[in-house]
Amino acid sequence: MEKLKNTDYYLFAKGPVRLVNGRYEDPASKRVVSLDDVWIYADVTKDGVKDAIASLTVTVPNSGEFSYLAVVANEAGSPKNIATEFLGDRTKVKAVKVKPDQQIEVQITQYDANGTPSADLTRTLGLKPNQSTSTQK
Repeated sequence: MEKLKNTDYYLFAKGPVRLVNGRYEDPASKRVVSLDDVWIYADVTKDGVKDAIASLTVTVPNSGEFSYLAVVANEAGSPKNIATEFLGDRTKVKAVKVKPDQQIEVQITQYDANGTPSADLTRTLGLKPNQSTSTQK
């Protein structure tokens, strides 16, 4: 978990953000990225080594809280964020599982503007690599 709190995550087009102790704050925009939970350790990359799937929250002042799910590969003991998926505004992850076909099933609760749960949803996500982390020729 400690390594996941101190690694790069690809959430935005401008490039990665480096979390330090599970947190990053953009000095200009005051946008805060925080690591919430590691939901599951599973061999997502099919290399015989367990990887992590974690949830991140991006808080934007006067705008909202946005949830993401990040797949972090274990590359020789070092974490590498290989895929990140936007889950929505005012959502919280409830459960995650990796299906046999390597798709990721995530259960989320969506909240209304008052912070009251408004819907429970299940989404199935395919592993779509972050463009910035893929190998370039």
